[in-house]
Amino acid sequence: MNPKLKMEKDAAFIIGIVFSILGGVFLALGTLFGMFLGEEGRLACIVFVSVGGVFLLIGVLCLRACRKKQRRMQKLLEEGRYLWGEIVECAPNLQISVNGRHPTIATARYLAPDGTEHLFQSRNLYHWRPENGGLLHQRVKIYIEDGNMDNYYVAVEELLPSNRAF
Repeated sequence: MNPKLKMEKDAAFIIGIVFSILGGVFLALGTLFGMFLGEEGRLACIVFVSVGGVFLLIGVLCLRACRKKQRRMQKLLEEGRYLWGEIVECAPNLQISVNGRHPTIATARYLAPDGTEHLFQSRNLYHWRPENGGLLHQRVKIYIEDGNMDNYYVAVEELLPSNRAF
């Protein structure tokens, strides 16, 4: 039985939540303006409903993209086709900063039977730092889609200690 993946709360997920809430509030206000202010509130109704609709649409699309990504990774886990790779690098992801700290990304290498080297990157690891314990040179499962090595999931969480402090 494969573990169920947790939803990664990345920027797209947070944007989706915020925009969906704002869009819903704007739509509700626009509807209320249209209902209670009549002709005088028509312009406010049109503006609020238009802006709310755009915000809600952006929010829903962001959440849908996050959900689709999670389903794709869960499907890879359920199918169970994986390769064994070796972690060759653990480096901070300098493109993201949370409270002044950068998450870590582990890079795994798989050497194909024909001698081709493939590199795979893990998800952002927010609660693990390289100084907390070495992952380098450990073997890790890399779940792949049949015939498509571009769609993968590095199961580095299996190597991390389970008693992390969040």
